[in-house]
Amino acid sequence: MYIKKKARTSMSIFKLAFSIITILGTCFASEAPEKVVQNLYDALHAAQDNDQTHTSPEEVFSPILDQYLDWNQIVNSVLVGPRIAMNKASTENKNKFKSILNSFLEDFVAIFKNTIIKKYSNADYLSKFKKVKKFTINSRQMKVIGKKAEIPSFAEIEDNGQTMQWNLTWQLNLTNGEWKVEDLAIEGGIQLFKTEKDLAQEKYRGVTQDQSESEATFKKGLKAIGEMYNFDY
Repeated sequence: MYIKKKARTSMSIFKLAFSIITILGTCFASEAPEKVVQNLYDALHAAQDNDQTHTSPEEVFSPILDQYLDWNQIVNSVLVGPRIAMNKASTENKNKFKSILNSFLEDFVAIFKNTIIKKYSNADYLSKFKKVKKFTINSRQMKVIGKKAEIPSFAEIEDNGQTMQWNLTWQLNLTNGEWKVEDLAIEGGIQLFKTEKDLAQEKYRGVTQDQSESEATFKKGLKAIGEMYNFDY
């Protein structure tokens, strides 16, 4: 009885200590999550004024997205298939799969990042920011829980004489004392990286059938995802 009570007390102390550390980490973040979102928007809005005859859209976007996006977290969410397989594996295979996945990520994160930047780095996307007449963060409905934050906002867009409003919800992650964007939901339904997640999941399942625990099959699944981004793994 005493041992159980002591164990529960120790666990409570551990949870309390963890909560305090998390809160302190949030409090001492370099900038508040809503400020990070505002800074990202301001940077993208200012980018459309760059002289495109001297600077390519990709060169404009790359440093901005590098500064404000959490590429590691984004890639981790895209690789949901391999991560589920790793978590379901036996202890022996779990350690093997973790090592394989970490090795894969060493080069894949940079390749994934460059692919996404090229995808959105064009004059058409930059010109969309010219249509935004007002950007507002809804601070009353912000949610900050531990190392995760959800920042709702809306943008008023003027197009062909008509004014529309888009609701945008930014999802952020606290990493090494800095808030970084890990996803963006538009109008509550469209998620910026959902397509990447769905395609990667489909590719992984198509190769592995979610059944085999073999090292070869796990690697084959990662290779199939890598091929989507011209990554020869």
